[in-house]
Amino acid sequence: ETYPALLDAMDPSLQVVNAGVPIYHGGHQLLLLEEWIDRLAPDLVLVAYFWNDLWGAYGEGGEQKRGGFAHYELVDGRLTFFPPDPPTPENPVFDALHRRHERRARRYGGWVASESHLYRFLSDRLKTLSYAIRDWRGEPTEVESGGELDTRQEEAAWQLSYALLRRQREVARAHGARFAILVVPDQVQVEPDVKVLAVPPVLWNIQDRIRTFA
Repeated sequence: ETYPALLDAMDPSLQVVNAGVPIYHGGHQLLLLEEWIDRLAPDLVLVAYFWNDLWGAYGEGGEQKRGGFAHYELVDGRLTFFPPDPPTPENPVFDALHRRHERRARRYGGWVASESHLYRFLSDRLKTLSYAIRDWRGEPTEVESGGELDTRQEEAAWQLSYALLRRQREVARAHGARFAILVVPDQVQVEPDVKVLAVPPVLWNIQDRIRTFA
């Protein structure tokens, strides 16, 4: 039921490759595109952009840098790649992430965590419930306690997103492919009765800005 599968089923002459990877943002997409475009030889590169892509790419570099991860930054107006740091005793970020996933797999069983729709259904709702309880108690939510960008950071994040999208378009065109951006709406934009917790509208209301850029 994913949209790449639905597109693929629309016309027997279409071959749609779903190259989406959870947690990837614009920088990772660019690296993946550069690695695979020769082998896939697409006619069209369709990039899905969701609101968390705005701070996702920016959050791994610059002032918000989450140590060690491969990322892009704008340095003197130029898109610059920073490779990942190798894990060391002083910087065990990758080892720590691996251990955390292993603990979760042991706790819930690897299959349950990765394959069970019931687990995902319940875990999403428990997370929503935790936000609601914190909101009711007046406690800070996840975004309010560190993930939100101020106005200057937000503009820097947009400029990085623009640069990454431009570079992706350049790579696609250099290989004879057309390029298009698909903006994925937030749930609140298609279900108006949904209450938004922990996400300010400035983050998820991105359609006009992307449309103007495009």
